[in-house]
Amino acid sequence: MPPGLSFERKWEFLKPHIERLYVHDKYKLAKVIEILQAQFGFDATEAQYKYQIKKWRLRKNIPTSKKAAMNQKYQDLSTTGMAAVIKYKGQEVDPRKLRRQAKMDTRRALLGGGAQATRSDDIAFLSPLTSSVAKLFMTWNIPYKPSKTLMGQIIDHHSPLGQSMSTPSDVSVATPYANDVASPNNALSPLSSALRKKRSVERAQLFLEGKYQQLLASMSTEEQVTMSTWLYQFWVFSFKTAKYWGRGPRDWFADLLAFGRDGADIFPVPASPHTPSDRVGQSPQGQPSVASGLNNIGVGSKPSLLCRWAIHVKPQSYQELPDPPLLEHRAMDPADPETYQPWPEQWMASSYSEKLRNALESNDFSNIPTDQLPAAIPEALKMAKRDPSELSAQSLGFAIMSGNEFMVEKLLESYSAPHLEIAFREIDVFHLATSYLKGSTICCDLLNTISMFRPLRQHYTNEQGHTVLDNLMITILKGHTSCTPGQVDNAFKGQVRFSGEEVDICGRWDADSDCIRELLAKGIHRIPFQWKHKFCHTSVQTICHSIVTIWGATHAPDINTHSGLFIKRCLKSHCGLKMQMTPLHTLVLIMWQLSSYGCEGEDLFGAVAVLLCLLRNGSDPCLQSTLSIMSLLGNSPSENSNNEADPCEHKPLDPLELANAIYSLKCTEWTEKVRLGWQTFSEILLYSQQILLSREEDEWAPLEEGDADLYFCDYYKHDDHKIFNANTGRLGKLWSAINTELVTYRRLHVGDPWLSANINLEGVAETNKEMGDVEDSGITEESPQDEDMYGVEQTLHNGEWQDDMDLRW
Repeated sequence: MPPGLSFERKWEFLKPHIERLYVHDKYKLAKVIEILQAQFGFDATEAQYKYQIKKWRLRKNIPTSKKAAMNQKYQDLSTTGMAAVIKYKGQEVDPRKLRRQAKMDTRRALLGGGAQATRSDDIAFLSPLTSSVAKLFMTWNIPYKPSKTLMGQIIDHHSPLGQSMSTPSDVSVATPYANDVASPNNALSPLSSALRKKRSVERAQLFLEGKYQQLLASMSTEEQVTMSTWLYQFWVFSFKTAKYWGRGPRDWFADLLAFGRDGADIFPVPASPHTPSDRVGQSPQGQPSVASGLNNIGVGSKPSLLCRWAIHVKPQSYQELPDPPLLEHRAMDPADPETYQPWPEQWMASSYSEKLRNALESNDFSNIPTDQLPAAIPEALKMAKRDPSELSAQSLGFAIMSGNEFMVEKLLESYSAPHLEIAFREIDVFHLATSYLKGSTICCDLLNTISMFRPLRQHYTNEQGHTVLDNLMITILKGHTSCTPGQVDNAFKGQVRFSGEEVDICGRWDADSDCIRELLAKGIHRIPFQWKHKFCHTSVQTICHSIVTIWGATHAPDINTHSGLFIKRCLKSHCGLKMQMTPLHTLVLIMWQLSSYGCEGEDLFGAVAVLLCLLRNGSDPCLQSTLSIMSLLGNSPSENSNNEADPCEHKPLDPLELANAIYSLKCTEWTEKVRLGWQTFSEILLYSQQILLSREEDEWAPLEEGDADLYFCDYYKHDDHKIFNANTGRLGKLWSAINTELVTYRRLHVGDPWLSANINLEGVAETNKEMGDVEDSGITEESPQDEDMYGVEQTLHNGEWQDDMDLRW
C-alpha cells in the first residue's frame, strides 16, 4: 500500500482486495480483517469494515432478481440439456446456488403463498379448480391436430413465460458445448432439471388460473402437442367413466383406454431416458388387462351405414324372466360392454367428481408420464384445496354427453338448489343435452329427466341467442348435411365443427368409438360427409320426441320464440334491420339445406314429420318475419356494392311464402324426390294456414243475443289440436301414420328403401290440394287405421282426439 495515504484513500485502495476476499472467496469478515492487517498493516474495526461494505453495496449473495435473470437465460440457452457456464460480474456462479433458488421458486408457486410461503406454518394452498378450468376439461374433446387452428387463435398476445427477460449487463450465460449433438445418454444437469420443474409449475399456475393464452404462448409446438394430447386423453377418460359408471371396469387406466396402441394413440410421447419406461401402459393389480380383448384399430375403419334402432312401445304386463348368472369380474372383457357387470355397492362410495379429481392428481388415465407434461397440473392439484362442488357441473356435463340417464338423475338429486342453479347456468344443460342426442338408446328420456328438476322456460335461450329448438335444428344439419357452423350463424365462423359431432344421433358412432379416435388421429376434425346419410327415421323420431317432451311440459316455453339461427341484417346504412325468423321459417331453411346440401336419397320425409310435430305442439304457420330471400340464400350484394338509393330487399313473409320463394329459385337443382317432399311440406303449410284463419274468423264473430260473455286471459292460445282435427282429422291421421312408420320401419340392409311401402308422399301432396278420404291422404291400404299401432291411436271420438292418445308412442 503506498505511503502517505489518508484513511479514506486507504479504503479505496483496499476495496478490490476486500471484495475479492469477502464476496468471491467467501471469507468471513474476521478473516478478511486478519489478512489485510497482515499483508498491508491496515488497522480498522469490524464496525468500520461493515460500514464500508454497506456503502459499497458488496454482497456475498446474488440478488434474487439477478438469479432469476440467470435462470431465465440459462433455460433459454441450455436447450440441449448440457451444462452452461454462468458468470456474475465476471465470476463464475455456482449452479447449486441457482438450483436452490429455482427449487424455492417452485415451492412457492406450488403453495401459492408468494415469497412468504417458505415455512410449513405459512402455507397458503392454491385455490380450488375454477369453473373456467373445469369447463375446459369438459370441452377439450379433440387432440392437437384438429384443434391447432383454434389454439392459434387463442395465442393472440405475448406471455410473460413465453418471452425472454432482458439479461443484466453483469450477467453472462454461455454453452461451451453448444456444437455437441445431444444424445439419449445426455443426462439433464441438476440445474436444468430444477428449472424445467419450475417452469412446469408456473405453467400449471397459469392453467389453474384460466390464463390459457399465456400458457399456450409459453410453449413450443412440441409442448402444445403434448399438452393438448393430455387434455384430450382426460376428456376420453371422463367420457368413458361416465358412460359406464356403475358397471364395467372400476378405473379406466391408460391401457384400458388404449392410449399407445398402433394407429390409435394421438401423438404418442416418446419414452424419455429420464423416465422409467415401465410406467407407461401399466394398470394396478386387480384390474382387467388390455390383453383381455382390446385390439388395434383397423386402418380406415368406418361406421355402419345402417342406423341403430330404439323401439318405442307402450308398457305392457309381462312375466319377467330371471337374468343370467353374473360373470366373475375377472372374466369381464373391457372391449365388450355386453360383458360388463354391475359394480359392488362399495365401489359406489366414491363420487364421480372425486374420481375425476383423483385421476387428475394420479395421472393414471394417461400414457404421458407426469414429469413429461409441460405443465405440472397433477402436482399442483395435489397441493390445491379441494372443493366438493368444484367439478359438479362438469360431472353433470359428462353424464349428459355420455348418455348415462341414471347417473344424470342421481347427480341432479344430490345437488342443493344453489348448486343446481349454478350447474344449469354454467354448462347450458338443455342445450348440451340436445347437442348429444342418442336416438338409438335413450332418445328423449334424458330431456324428460332433466325437465323434472328445472323448467326449460328459464334456460330456453343461451348466451349465443340460440333456443333449445335451434339446437334440435342444428342436430339435423350436422348429422345429415355438409353444412358448416358458419353457415348457420356468423358467430360460428371460427368454429371447426358443430358441438356434439363425435356422437351420432343414429347410434352409428360414439365419442369413444374406434372410427372417431382414428379420425382425430389423422387430424380430421369434422365427420366426413361420406359417413352421413339422409335425415333418417331414427333421427326424425328423436327430434320429434324431443319436441313433444319439451312442449308437453306444464311450464313449456313459447314454441314461437324467434330463432337465433340464420340471422341476417339489412346492409343499408339507413336501415340495418335485424332479420330474425320464427321456428317454422327456420325449418324451411333447414329443409333448403337438406335439399341442396343433404345426402343421397334425401326425400324430405323427415322435414314433413318435424313440420307436423311443430304444428301439433302449437307452432303458428301464419306468423310473418321480415326477411330477404337473397340474403338468406347467400346471394345478397356486398356492402361495398350496395347502392343506398336502391330499396331494401327484405319484406314480411310467412313460412309458406318463404318456402314457395326458395322453391321457385332452387327447384331445378333438386331431385324429383326432393321436389315432391317440398311440395308436400308446402301443401301442409297451406292447409294449416287455411284452417287456422277460418277458425279465427269463427272465434271472433259477433256474439248472438243470449250468448254468454266470454273472457280470455292474456295467455290464451289457439287450440293446438284444431289443425289436426279439421276436415275429419286428415293431418292428424297423417301424423299418426308417420308415427307408425317411425316405430315400425328401419332399413335392415344397405340398399333397402328409406321409406316403407306404407308411406306415399305423392298421395299426400295431391290430396292436400283437395278434399279426400283416408285412402287418398298418403296412407296406403296396408296402413292400419282403426287399431292401436304400436301405441299410436288412430281412432277419433266425436270429432276429437281421445284423451289417452300419446302421439309420441
